[in-house]
Order: sequence, then structure tokens, then C-alpha cells
Amino acid sequence: MSKQLFQGIGVLTAARGNLVYLIPLVLVTAFSFAIRTVNLEAVLDRLTDSDVYLTTTMLAYKGFPLYKEVFCSQPPLIIWLILLAFRLFGMTSFAGGLVGVSFSILGIVGVFLMSKEISSWRAGLVAALLLSFSPYYLWLSRSASNEIIFCALSTVAVYPFLVYLRNEDRRWLCGSGFIFGLCILAKFFAFIPLVVVVAYLVWKRDVRGICFFAISAILPLLSLLTVDAQAMMDNTILYQLKKPPHTWWTKLHVTQEFLASDPGLMLAGFVGILYAFRRRDWRLWFAPFWFLIFFAGLILQSELWFHHFINVLPPLAVLAGFILDQTLFKRPPKAVGIIVLIGLVLGASTVANQNYHYIYSFPRVYGPYSDTYSTATLVQSLTSKDEFIISGDLLIPFLSNRPIPPFLTDISWARIEMRLVSSAMLIQACQAYDIRVVVKCGRLDYFSDFIKYLHVHYERVAVIGSYWVYLRK
Repeated sequence: MSKQLFQGIGVLTAARGNLVYLIPLVLVTAFSFAIRTVNLEAVLDRLTDSDVYLTTTMLAYKGFPLYKEVFCSQPPLIIWLILLAFRLFGMTSFAGGLVGVSFSILGIVGVFLMSKEISSWRAGLVAALLLSFSPYYLWLSRSASNEIIFCALSTVAVYPFLVYLRNEDRRWLCGSGFIFGLCILAKFFAFIPLVVVVAYLVWKRDVRGICFFAISAILPLLSLLTVDAQAMMDNTILYQLKKPPHTWWTKLHVTQEFLASDPGLMLAGFVGILYAFRRRDWRLWFAPFWFLIFFAGLILQSELWFHHFINVLPPLAVLAGFILDQTLFKRPPKAVGIIVLIGLVLGASTVANQNYHYIYSFPRVYGPYSDTYSTATLVQSLTSKDEFIISGDLLIPFLSNRPIPPFLTDISWARIEMRLVSSAMLIQACQAYDIRVVVKCGRLDYFSDFIKYLHVHYERVAVIGSYWVYLRK
């Protein structure tokens, strides 16, 4: 009886210890979730490719096979998740945005777990707060983008691997491998951190660990058997390899813009990197190595866009939480200097980067009186249900719930330069899909032969801002 009593007291003591950080963590995640859902149904930010993924998923929702007919340059996890949200909550922008919000919260929890594992629960809470309210992370987390999904999954995948490094329990290694497999379904970029983990296991000469990890990572990839393998290969891997790369000057400009997006977190994270290398702790060193590997991988890939850098924020948040825990809670005098330095950098960067106002606020909101919504409403009135249209802005077909020719889900400069979208293809689509309404805007203006065809066979019925709406004669 006394033994059971002592065991019960031990359980209650452990539970009380966990409540010290569980309650603040729940409050942080709940508040973070709440503010991310404000006006979420009206947030359709083109800078995060939300329009591409929403419209691609809309076509898949209407029954068009992914890859075989609907062009998609990324692995299918983002489409499957938004498709699930559409089936649960209806085909709305709120449902699509809810996917990004949910995974952003998962990323916050992952950062907390990582920091708690390599430092302390205090560092975990600090890291979770810094990441949650980072303007850059907040901006991208309110979108239907595969970047936030990959960012969250890769963060969560690292945690069980860190636990494995501590206790060498291969069940944690299998869990890490399985989540890394999901990362590959989000972005093929995940092969870079995957190779790093395998390299560590090879260095340890852990053959059984390599087998367990590889099998666990392969399991989620078996879902790819449900799509056309050759079409997916053409849309994703071969297309990515053939795309014209960004110049180093472009990459430098994008990198500078990223470093200016959240200077407080950047500075604390970089100080954390220097401080971490002073410790002889392999698990602590994993965070700066994770940052450096991801950063180098992003720079070396063919294309680099501003939203790609979201993947290096979690390790910076972990390192920032670590350095603030080591100073703020353990050496207050040293913490004062760091906080003052961060404050000065924040103030100076806010003044210097006023043009990047979209980073420091919620994404642009397209309300019911905006040109985008007005054009979508007009298109809806001019067409019947499931009637095909052509639009240079992918928000128009999604908001009007009208399909587009499946090859037009991506009118990027890369596809235009590679002749995967041309005037001849647009003219042929007008005839093959019996297109009655064309919304001329965006990059459609660059197809001169198609514009000539448009002026001959269609008449302009409305001009709403930058949208020119044409109706077939």
C-alpha cells in the first residue's frame, strides 16, 4: 500500500513539474492559432504561391488527375492536405489557409520540444514565443503554401532524432525517419537533411539503425504509388532540373531581404550559434549545423525565393532561446547587454525596411470590395457552373469556382521561357475547352499572338483595376 502511495505521489509530482511549462505552451499555441485565423478567409497572398496551390487543388477536387492532367511542380502532400481540408470544410480560402495555420502551430511545438531536449523548458518557451510572433513566420503561416508544411515537419522530425542521440532507442529513430519521409512528400529538398542523418549513422557504423531509419522513411513514400509516376517525374524532378537558375546577384538580394525581415531573432540566433560551439555537446551542436546545412542548401538550389528561407527560422529560434536562457535566466547582467543590442538592431532595421511593410503585418487582404473579388463575381455571373475560363491571375478561377485548362495552374517565367506555356497553347485551349470568358492580366500580357487572337474573337466587357474581362463574340 505504501509503495503504491509513493508511486502515486511521484506521478503527481512529475505532472506538477510538467504543468510548469505545459500551461504556458498551451496558452502560446492557443493565442498563436487565434490571431492567425483573423480574416483568414480573405487572405490570398500571391507571394507565397497560395493562389497556385489553391487553384491546383480546386482542379483535383473537381476530378482532374494530379500530374497526369493538372500541372504541379511540387510533391503531392500539399495538394492532398488542402484537398482534405476542402472535403471537411468546403472549398474556401479559409479551409486552404487553415492547413498553413495548423502546421505553423506544429512547427512552434516542434521548436519547443527541440529546445527543451537540448537546453531547458525555459529555452523552449522563449524559442516558441520568438518563432510564433516572428513577423516573417506569422506572414507565411497564414497561407496555403508547402513551405510552412515542410518547415513544420522538418522541425518535428529533428526532435525524435535528438532523443535517439540521448538514449539510443531505435524507436525514436524510426519515428524520425517516418516524419522525414513525410518531409519528402512536401518538398524533395528534404533529401538534404535526410542525407545528414544517414551520414551520422554511417559514421557510427550503426547498420541496423540505417535499415530502420531507411524503412521508416520509405513507408510514407509508398503513397506516391497512387499517382502517375512518369507524369510526376516530368512535373517535379525533370522540370526543376531544366528550369533556368537564379543568378547569384538575385540570390544575394533575396538573402539580404530575408536577413532584414526579423533582425532581432536573427541576431539572437547568430549569437546562439557562437555560444553553442563553445560547449562540447553534440546534441547542442546539431542546431547550428541544421541551420548551416539548410542555409547552404537553399543558396545552392537553382531557384531562391523569399519564402524559401522560412526553413532556417526554427533552428535560429532554438539557438535564440538557448542563448537567452543561458543569459536572461542564469546571468542577468550579460542578458541586459544582449537585449539592448537586439533593441537597437530592431529599431534601426524597422526604420531602414519600411518598404517591406508586408513582412511586418498580416498578408494583403482581398475583401469583398476589392478588384479581385469584384472580377471573380463578374466572371461567375458571365459563366455557368464548371465552365472553363482563362485568367492570368489564379485567384480569379478559385474565387469564382470556375476551372481553367489544367496546364495553366502555373504561368511562371520559368515555364514561359521553357515554352511550356505559349500563345499557340492558349489559343488551342480556347478552342478545345470552349472558352467564353478570358481575364487578361498578369503574364497573359506577354503572349502577343494570343492577345491578337483575343482582340479578334472576343470583346472587352469590363475593366476592373488591372483586370480586363473579355467575352467571346
